[in-house]
Amino acid sequence: MRTVTIITIATIKILKIYTTIQNRKI
Repeated sequence: MRTVTIITIATIKILKIYTTIQNRKI
């Protein structure tokens, strides 16, 4: 896998986790 692909997947996972945390706070 390309480094860019790995970074993209990691970013998407982080955004999903961040969104979940924000939803729990509300």
